[in-house]
Amino acid sequence: MQCFSAGAEIGCHKNGHPYQFMDSEPMGVFQGRVGWSVREELRLLDAIELYGFGNWEDISGHIETRTAEVSCPRNDHSPHDMEHLTVLKLAQIPFLLHYARCLQFGSVFTEAKDQYVGRYLDGNIGRMTWDAAAGLRSHLVDQTNQPDNGPLSPAQTARLPPLDATPEEATQLGYRPQRDDFEREYDNMAESLVSPLFINALEDDDIDTALKMAQVDMYTRRLRERARRRRVSRDFQLVSQFFSASRKDRLSSRKKLTKEEKEFYERMRVFTQFHTAQEHDQFLQNLHKERELKLRLNELAKYRHHGLTHHEECAHFEQECLQHEDRKPDLSLRGLQSTKDGLKHYNYQCNTVSVM
Repeated sequence: MQCFSAGAEIGCHKNGHPYQFMDSEPMGVFQGRVGWSVREELRLLDAIELYGFGNWEDISGHIETRTAEVSCPRNDHSPHDMEHLTVLKLAQIPFLLHYARCLQFGSVFTEAKDQYVGRYLDGNIGRMTWDAAAGLRSHLVDQTNQPDNGPLSPAQTARLPPLDATPEEATQLGYRPQRDDFEREYDNMAESLVSPLFINALEDDDIDTALKMAQVDMYTRRLRERARRRRVSRDFQLVSQFFSASRKDRLSSRKKLTKEEKEFYERMRVFTQFHTAQEHDQFLQNLHKERELKLRLNELAKYRHHGLTHHEECAHFEQECLQHEDRKPDLSLRGLQSTKDGLKHYNYQCNTVSVM
């Protein structure tokens, strides 16, 4: 009080008015049977902010004069206990008085939780603030029960197949099996982009912050590309293919491809960046199936063009075609021989005319 300590006077307020000293600690903010002092209310709010809602043990320890949760027995106490409760009431000790009431009514008394929920959440403050902002808060939706086929679905992010490499081959590649990574990754210096970054909220302006956020975004993109290349290499077993030349046992059991098949696989390799290994194999099988169906359709169209409608007729037709193909060389030789004879006869006639 400035008027009492320094003798200050403002308007009609004189420093000679009567004074009365009071202890402001027992005064409570809210009215009720179990009064909380201003100090306890402030420590309660500080503890909620510090430890979080629900951690009532630490919150009560921060308040020091209130309990978190006290398990109390039912109305099975003796007359001696009732006499002891009366003594506690007469003593007017806040903590023991609350515990005595808990014993008397046989309930689970949670002072810190009841005060915060009853006064700040369910009370006037909560109705004016918490309930009014309920419509503005986002609501969580359970997406775990819905089928997910997106890029982050479990089918796409499943564990990669193990690396098919011997210990000697892993040493040559710098591969560390226990950590499942390589000594030198793709874009190995990507971390140098963000390692010197330091965000200073007091000195950085909006441009500096935006520049640093852009660098972090660039670093994230480079990490995604590294992870994509690692997954492609593991999924398609590129390491095994790289060392396949030195694995004679595997070369002997591998199916040899024709020239057309090799060219076909080479043309289709560009699509591996969009598929997993299983999807790419299925894609190639579908293309082979499509080619076989087209050839079969052309063959059936040829049979129908020649008036064939039964399978037995088709077999007989193919035999006739083969025999016809076998006779073609004889016919061509005969035609060539007749042409030579005709030329000889023509030359003889020309010579005879010239002599005459």
